[in-house]
Amino acid sequence: MYKIYINDLPITLVHSNKQRNRISDADYLEHHYENNADLLAIINYAERFPMAREIVIWSENIDELRSDFFGNFKYLEAGGGVVFNQNKEILLIERHNIWELPKGKLKKQEAKDEGALREVIEETGVQQVRLVKPVQMPGFDHDCTYHNYAGNLLRILKATYWYIMETDYSGELIPQLDEGITQAKWFNIEEVPHMLRNSYRTVQDVTATAIDEFSKNVLPPQYWKEQDSTLIK
Repeated sequence: MYKIYINDLPITLVHSNKQRNRISDADYLEHHYENNADLLAIINYAERFPMAREIVIWSENIDELRSDFFGNFKYLEAGGGVVFNQNKEILLIERHNIWELPKGKLKKQEAKDEGALREVIEETGVQQVRLVKPVQMPGFDHDCTYHNYAGNLLRILKATYWYIMETDYSGELIPQLDEGITQAKWFNIEEVPHMLRNSYRTVQDVTATAIDEFSKNVLPPQYWKEQDSTLIK
C-alpha cells in the first residue's frame, strides 16, 4: 500500500479490492486501475481540487500500478528529521511563513540517513545530532513519504526519507536564510500540533508517528496518556 500526496490530497494505491478495508478513512473515492489515462485523469483532478476526499486506487497488480503512477512524474529523493532535545522538545523551521520539519534534497549517491542528517544541520545550525531510527509510517509498504510539486512545467514526485534524531545541543540555532528559512526553533511537544496546523499533511503525519515512537521509548506511559488530547492524530 502506497500513499502519495498531490497538493495535500492523499491518493492511496492498494493491492486488490480486498485490501481497501485497510484504509482507515471510510470517506473516500475509489477507482479500479485499468490504464495510465485513468491515472492522469485522477492526478489532474487532485491538482485542481486539493480539498477533495481521499482517493483510493486498487489493482490486482500493485507493482504495475505503482510503476505506472510514478512514471507520470520526475522522481527526486530528499531526507529530513524529527529532532528531539533533552527537554523533550521538537525542532521546527519556518519557511515561507509555514512551520515544518527540516528537510532537503539528497545529493547524488548520498546515503539517505547521511543526507537527512546533513540537511537538518544545514537548515537549522543544530549540532551534536544523532540518528535514532527511521520513521516508518504504519500500514504502508514504503519507508518514505511521497508528495508532488510543479517545476518548469514538469510534475515532480519527491520521496522524503525521515528519521527520528536526538541531540544534547543547547546552543544558538541558525536558520538557513538562502533556503527561505527565517526561523529555527524548539517547541514543546504539546505546542507542535498547533504550530503545524497550516503545514503539509505529510509533515503532520511524520511528526505524529515520530512522537508516538519517541514517547514509547523515552517518557513514562502516564505522561502520554495525559497528553493524548494534544498530540497530532
